[in-house]
Amino acid sequence: RYSAVDGDKPGVSRLNHSLTVDYSHTFGKVDVQASAFVAVENMALYNVLGDTVDVGMANLYLDFLGKKAQFKPWTQGVYVKLNWEDYTVGAQFNAMTNYNLLGKGSLLFGVQYEHFSLNNGTLRIGGGYSSSQVYSSDSVFNDGAEDSYSVYAQLKHYFTPRLILNAGLRYDHKVRYAGSPLDHLSPRLSVIYKFSP
Repeated sequence: RYSAVDGDKPGVSRLNHSLTVDYSHTFGKVDVQASAFVAVENMALYNVLGDTVDVGMANLYLDFLGKKAQFKPWTQGVYVKLNWEDYTVGAQFNAMTNYNLLGKGSLLFGVQYEHFSLNNGTLRIGGGYSSSQVYSSDSVFNDGAEDSYSVYAQLKHYFTPRLILNAGLRYDHKVRYAGSPLDHLSPRLSVIYKFSP
């Protein structure tokens, strides 16, 4: 009996579109890889609270969400509809080269960027099984964006075909929508011994 709200019937729907472009080439002794992507997501959660809802419980639910009904809430066909849209774009570039110095090994350097944006986050509370009877239609998420920047390096050195050193370092800087930026340094070090091929 619940009518469609924005074309959606009760349930959860998620629509994703993504596009990725990859490139790789060898310049002399250096292998280069690059990629870029964009991903768009639309999410809808149409949740049926109940065919029959007690008035006190309906008011309690509205209070919990910080919403105040301007009139006596419906007690039949009550629902909540949550929608949001987001997109992410990013790019990555790395270069790797092999060397012979006190054994064989490889060096890898790279950079990465990512932008995330959230918009159109809305919450609707309605009743009467109808999309035309809505308690409220407010923004539940603030529109905003965040950016991430990263650089990384990795050394993989073969002292022997069985004894391997793997060392890496990554630095991330994130500009957040709320709060101060985050800076994180992640070192990695491991020694590997292969008992058999």
